[in-house]
Order: sequence, then C-alpha cells, then structure tokens
Amino acid sequence: MTSASTITPSALEAASKAAAALYTPSTPHARLVSLPLPLGIVFGDAGEEVVFVEELAPGGSAAAAGTVAVGDVVLGVAIPYGPCLRPLDGDGLAGVVAAVRTRPDGVMHLEVATWPGGPVAAAEARSAASDEALEMSWEDMAAVVADVEVDTYEVLTAEEAAEMDGSDERSWEALGEGGGWDNFESPEAFFAAK
Repeated sequence: MTSASTITPSALEAASKAAAALYTPSTPHARLVSLPLPLGIVFGDAGEEVVFVEELAPGGSAAAAGTVAVGDVVLGVAIPYGPCLRPLDGDGLAGVVAAVRTRPDGVMHLEVATWPGGPVAAAEARSAASDEALEMSWEDMAAVVADVEVDTYEVLTAEEAAEMDGSDERSWEALGEGGGWDNFESPEAFFAAK
C-alpha cells in the first residue's frame, strides 16, 4: 500500500475528481470525502453496524483536510480498486477497516454524513427500520418479492461446463439468456464493441 508521503497533491486531486464524477449521494446530507492514507481517523461502532468517526488524530490527513468531523457516520467505502463506492450495509467496523487496508493507490474515498442526533441516533434509526422490516406481514413481503424481476439462465451439466473454454460458442449462448449479451453473437463481437 502507498504511504501518504508518496501521494502528490495532483494524484489526490485526480483520484478525488474520478470519485466525484461517479458519486451519487445515498442520502440528501451525505458527502464524498477523498483522503490520502493513512487517514488519521479512529472509527467507532455505535451499534447496529453503524460506524462513525470517533476521533481525528492531530496532524492526520482527515484533520488536515477538514472534511470529516468527529461524530460523522460512515455510509459507504471505496471498493478495493477504482473510485467507486459501495454501501457499508451490514459490514460495520470490519468493513471499513478492510476497505482501508485494501486501497493500493493510497487514496481512500468515504461517504459520510453528519447525522442529526449523532451516531447513536443513526443506530436507533437503523434498529427501528430493521424492526419494521421484521414486523412486515408475509403478504406484504410476498408483494415486494413478486416485484423483483429475475433473469433466467440455461443450466449446464458439470460435464458440459468442463468441456467449455472461453471460445466455446455455447458458453456465450448460455450467457445470452437474459444476461445482457443478446446484442452480441460471439466473444469477438462483444469485445469489439467495448
């Protein structure tokens, strides 16, 4: 992993712009923060898998940037490669730590929000939402599930799958069944379109 001392301001700016171009806030109050590693953030767990900024290390990149505050709730973290974010849903503190440790370019992107009432209120809101979901009737749940569209795929036997390689037209035909490959007749046509 790259240390903060090797991240140039122009590299940080380029990474920040790339992340910002792809970023869509998950809530109206969420914001994107791009910081060089090490972050200088002590993360805390407020319960219900809600992670928050517990402390900022003096002189750390987060304190120097001034874009993160103690009490901010972490809503999303960068995927291991690239500027895209993924929601933190259910990963908790371990998910944040894993995301930070797997950033090879030395820049971490976080989605944070200053939650009204702080991190404990965020945990209580998450708990209430979970309780509401648990109280949903089977009929209501069935109605939600009925609205989900599912793609179908041809199921191959183990023998058929073992015989295939990447150039086998049958594998491309199997992927074409609802997998978004309908516009391509072969691997060559797919890659030529990229």
